[in-house]
Amino acid sequence: MSNHLHAFDFLEAEQPARDGHFCVLFGDDAFLQLLVRKKLLQDLGGGEADFDVIMVDGDNANWPDIHDELTTASLFSQGTGRTVFVESADQFVKKHRNELEDLLARPPGSGKLVLSVKSWPANTKLYKSFDKSGLPIHCGDPQTKRGRSKSKDTARIVKWIVGYAQNEYQLNLTQAQARQLLEIVDGNLGRADQELAKLSLFAGQGGKVSEDDIRQVVGGWRAQSIWDAAAATTCGDTEKALEHLANLLQSGEHPLALYGQLSWSLRRYGRLWENIARQTRSGRKPDLSVALGQAGFRQWGGEMDVANESVRQLGRVRVKQFYRWLLTTDLALKGTHSDARRARFALEQLFFRMAKMPAKPAGNSPAQAVKDGR
Repeated sequence: MSNHLHAFDFLEAEQPARDGHFCVLFGDDAFLQLLVRKKLLQDLGGGEADFDVIMVDGDNANWPDIHDELTTASLFSQGTGRTVFVESADQFVKKHRNELEDLLARPPGSGKLVLSVKSWPANTKLYKSFDKSGLPIHCGDPQTKRGRSKSKDTARIVKWIVGYAQNEYQLNLTQAQARQLLEIVDGNLGRADQELAKLSLFAGQGGKVSEDDIRQVVGGWRAQSIWDAAAATTCGDTEKALEHLANLLQSGEHPLALYGQLSWSLRRYGRLWENIARQTRSGRKPDLSVALGQAGFRQWGGEMDVANESVRQLGRVRVKQFYRWLLTTDLALKGTHSDARRARFALEQLFFRMAKMPAKPAGNSPAQAVKDGR
């Protein structure tokens, strides 16, 4: 019988994770892996910024360095070892399976090794060794067994969403509402978290929402299309953004309702600039990854990748103007462009402000013209 924990059980446990030298987070849910990693590092006595925690990219990791870190005592703790966290470690495990098996047989002093993988086959010696002496945590859909077959345990997921909404966002969801949300986001817990964050803004007294609130705020295909439109807009793919807008309008959505969802996503770029400016005023070198996290961009679901690409595409000058653009559009939609046809023009104008700038032809600058005698 497998000794692994499911992520839900680990996250809900009041006691810290059992002490040990080895842990593996396996499964394809990046959101659950992120939550488990955060709690695990806290249980081990720190966080990612702790000097005793070494974060390593599995694609660039090599065994001698990992082994050295595990067997070296920390300078910042009283003789305790370091925690080495190897991210995206599938190839690392495949390449160093024998070394890992030897390490499990002879633990490295007080050092702790954490592996983050998607695949963790149960028919390997390494799996069985971790099952006996390590802490394997399954970061995927929980399973329920019926006879000889297994299926996704939807009831368990719904129960967890109810608790997570209460603890993280002070939202009091019923079981039926949590199931409704789960169905709308197609079982994607990362998207569910994003929608819970939005629902918390609409929650009434006591953190309560109605089924109608969930239908209107979350919206399933509508929500995904709005997210795709916002991502395409900031990345400069105006054609794709306009295509998403046309599909949404043809489905009967009003531009003013769409703008509420779009602005929620786009306001984060305004907050991003404020965070960077705050870092600069305090005398620190701007750290884009920290500023993105503070602005509300998440690690899962590709948000960080989209935001990084968008910032490079937009440039500092345009990012600084996001709040002004959003205010101008909001006033237009509630005044001169309140008519549905004119409202569409206001949204399209906002999209074009973020379009990719045309490349300047080589040699066409005034200085180049003077140099060429033109």
